[in-house]
Amino acid sequence: MNRVLHFLLRPLFLLLCLVQISAQPVEPTEPADPAVLRAVARGMLQGHVAPSEPAVPTGFALMAPMALPSSLTFASDRGGVFDVYEQAGVGETAVSLITSSSEDTSPVWSPDGQRLLFVSNRDGDYDIYLYEAGSGSVRNLTNSSANDLHPSWHPNGQSILFASDRGGFFQIYRLNLDGSGLARVGVVAGNNALFPRYAPDGSRISYMRASILTIACDWNWDVWVMDANGGSQQRVSSGILGDVFPTWSPDGTRLLYASCGWSLAADLIWHDLGSGATGNLTPNTTWSSEWHGVYAADGLTLAYVSDRSGSTDILVQAAGGAVQNFTNSDGDDLAPDWRLGAAGGGTISGQVTAFGGRPLANVQISNGAGQTATTDNDGYYRFVAAPNGRYTLTPQQSGYEFDPVQRTVDVPPGAVGQNFVGKNCGSANKDNVPVLLVTGWSGSETSSLAVDGQLLYFIQWMGDKGYVEGCNLFYATGTTPRERLAVN
Repeated sequence: MNRVLHFLLRPLFLLLCLVQISAQPVEPTEPADPAVLRAVARGMLQGHVAPSEPAVPTGFALMAPMALPSSLTFASDRGGVFDVYEQAGVGETAVSLITSSSEDTSPVWSPDGQRLLFVSNRDGDYDIYLYEAGSGSVRNLTNSSANDLHPSWHPNGQSILFASDRGGFFQIYRLNLDGSGLARVGVVAGNNALFPRYAPDGSRISYMRASILTIACDWNWDVWVMDANGGSQQRVSSGILGDVFPTWSPDGTRLLYASCGWSLAADLIWHDLGSGATGNLTPNTTWSSEWHGVYAADGLTLAYVSDRSGSTDILVQAAGGAVQNFTNSDGDDLAPDWRLGAAGGGTISGQVTAFGGRPLANVQISNGAGQTATTDNDGYYRFVAAPNGRYTLTPQQSGYEFDPVQRTVDVPPGAVGQNFVGKNCGSANKDNVPVLLVTGWSGSETSSLAVDGQLLYFIQWMGDKGYVEGCNLFYATGTTPRERLAVN
């Protein structure tokens, strides 16, 4: 697509934005033409935002090499057809891992870095294949007459997710590595669901779901999440244009996806699942697009696809660092994935709070392997790129006891949500454990301890008598901190 065509289309894109900004969200509708499904298969397979030519080139300089937490694997057509390559660093030579006369793309490594899933049409249709790094063997996992796309791993490395049109529309399926247990996950009736990805703890699945057909971005895709069993499907994004290729941050708190809704090109958007806050990681005033972003295990280094150099390359950027062209080839380089390798690279993270939910800062968390992490002002800690092995997490802070005392985590796969609750017992007499009643509940108003009918004074009175929350002063059954501090 040339620059003239971009400027001819821009008024049309802006008009679409103005028309749709005030409109209510449109529920997904069934495509009018089965050919749309084939277009989805072609356009989405290789990781393009839409099946179109690259945006207008902009200048780009190759910068000095940077240290990376692991190598990158990607698909490239630099040899004439899409094959799978691995590259250790910026400016390094890319090594061909998987080649054939057909298309091999969408590579994604197992948590231990020893097996690789990829998509190929070498048997006539698109199937999911498994590559063993040790032996170099390749096996067709799905082997169906349908189009099977976008594979990803469960954190335990024993099962996979993928999208398939074997039922007409693209839906999400789960499959064990031995070929057993094929099951559809989360029915998306009368619509397409693609690019499934497990959360780091395996509890949820992110995916992209088609809405209405639009001129810009090909489809009005939205980002959704659901429970690992397919329940509780929830829309994360509802932009007027395409939101595609969602991936998880290593700690599982954020999603990263490409969106055409912030400009007329695609930018990388982060979305905090807790607060709902969003931000643009790649704002630009050019016509370049950035998509398919993936975090390294350290949570600080990002790889993504961009067409700003004139061809489609993979760029890398560390937090606060400069953007660097990682592949810098004449072909199209797509679908990057970090390889953790035998040395590991799992992430372990969690939060430490006081009894009642207040974050605890400056708590020291040792992992039993000689490393220590310190909680920040929000109580969060993180170990990144941890080598394979078993870790025993132990929190420490003067005056505090912690529940649990320790947690044990294996890498791979690592784990998020390794939380602790701290109790500063001080001089509390732990032999006396009273039941704390709540004002507003039958009988509690007549208690001599409920001064002025306000629990805040009640708790203060108990504190003056040497009782400490979480040590010898506990919630009554079924109560919460908010209920305990409520005013009658």
